[in-house]
Amino acid sequence: MSGLIASEANRILDGYFGDTQYTTPNNLYLALYTAEPTAGGNEVSYSGYDRVSLQGQMSSASNGYVLNINPITFGKNESSNSITITHFAVCRNDIKGDDNSILFTGELVNSVTLEQNYALLFDAGTIKVIIN
Repeated sequence: MSGLIASEANRILDGYFGDTQYTTPNNLYLALYTAEPTAGGNEVSYSGYDRVSLQGQMSSASNGYVLNINPITFGKNESSNSITITHFAVCRNDIKGDDNSILFTGELVNSVTLEQNYALLFDAGTIKVIIN
């Protein structure tokens, strides 16, 4: 499960109640982290990793959340080290390490240690993005 970060909530509220027009991003991307992204968590950087586009991957909103409707796969860990993934973020762009693009963050129910030569797959229905 995930939550909307405060800066994005402020942009939305300003769009509704202020003088600023809220513009939705053209595309969203899923990023993986080794700790809570808003608490200085680091985006993973193994060889083979890229943020994954969520274009056409998410359900319509229902009961205040959306789910991934298709499996989402991250590239194979081609580095020589394993990496432990604990969190994810939904971002405005595909630029690795750009924490200013984060819209939503979430913690994995169980952390995942991605060993060398393995890829990470999220089954359909396992990524839940909620506004809370």
